[in-house]
Formats: sequence, structure tokens, C-alpha cells
Amino acid sequence: MIRFLWYLLVGFLILKLIQALRGMLKPPRRSANQDLGGKGEKMVRDPQCGTYVPQSEALSETVAGKTHYFCSPECREKFLSK
Repeated sequence: MIRFLWYLLVGFLILKLIQALRGMLKPPRRSANQDLGGKGEKMVRDPQCGTYVPQSEALSETVAGKTHYFCSPECREKFLSK
């Protein structure tokens, strides 16, 4: 009986060691609130198609005193032609 408990304890410790080593090899997980901009920058929504893009990569246009951000020149032109 003691031998069985000893094997069980050793097996458990080996399993935990393997899990710890696998955890060290995996890349860190992104949290849900991290954006894909990579710099912690604000994500803005294109009012034409609804796509989110990093503000630094978005095209902007000010209409009636309000700044709108677009993912592409095509979306900007469609929005402005409305």
C-alpha cells in the first residue's frame, strides 16, 4: 500500500514538472482587452464597414466638426458620398 502511494506521489510530481516545462515553452497568452495594434494604442471603428483599425493606421476625415476614422480610401469615399 505504501509503495502504491509512493508511486502515485512520484507520478504526480512528474506530471506537474512536465506541465511547468510546457508552460515555459508556450508564448504568453493575450488578454481579451489587448488590441492588435501592438503599441497599446486606441482602436477606432470605421463608420462605413464597421472594421476596427489602430488609430495610427486609420485614415481620418473631419465632417461637421467630428473626426471619423476609416480602414481604407474606398470606405472613406463611400461615407463621404452619402
